[in-house]
Amino acid sequence: MNWSEDSLKESKQEVGEYDYTLRRLKEQFLQNLMNQGAAAEGTEVTKICKRQSPTKPGQDRLLFEVVNGIDVGRYYLGVTNEIKIGRQPDNHIQLSDPKVSRFHAVISRQGTELLLIDLKSTNGTKLNGEVVLEPKLLKADDLIMVGETEIKVVLEKLQSKL
Repeated sequence: MNWSEDSLKESKQEVGEYDYTLRRLKEQFLQNLMNQGAAAEGTEVTKICKRQSPTKPGQDRLLFEVVNGIDVGRYYLGVTNEIKIGRQPDNHIQLSDPKVSRFHAVISRQGTELLLIDLKSTNGTKLNGEVVLEPKLLKADDLIMVGETEIKVVLEKLQSKL
């Protein structure tokens, strides 16, 4: 079968229109969920957006940087009181490492403190090389090891723009 340039252009245009329509439908669906509060029937929606600075000058920003493993170079912004780590899409920090459990660990904000909790994962969780058997206090520059993935806790001090 020999394709002419015109039929190739038509095919590309149809695919582009189809792709655009799918994106619009997805945006409309997500917008409807957000407008409805998305809390119906226990549904949870996580809005993914570009990294943004906090609105208040001088406020700190909590980041989790994957420094070793399959997902090296990825950053996660800590904005919720409970940050789930694992392979499943339901996790805030979703990792590709096959040695990470589906629901591996959680970082829980207790007032001004952050606690790392292992969720009885198959391969365990380590904090700065020590096995986590009970909730452990996290601080800046700590290293969390889940499977073969190492995550650094980063606290960014943001300066106000002058």
